[in-house]
Amino acid sequence: MSTILSLIQHDLNIMCKECNKNILLKAGEIKFYLNKGFNLPKRCKSCRKKRKQKQNR
Repeated sequence: MSTILSLIQHDLNIMCKECNKNILLKAGEIKFYLNKGFNLPKRCKSCRKKRKQKQNR
């Protein structure tokens, strides 16, 4: 896995699945998510915050 992580050198542009806003994931962020075993985010920060607030009601 560390070999794969060392190959990640480019940023990634993805689109938020809620608002279609462009999200820029830096190479370091991608490495962080993959190293922790997390999926890459599918929503922008503001949509994640709104979704979290809805779930806490």
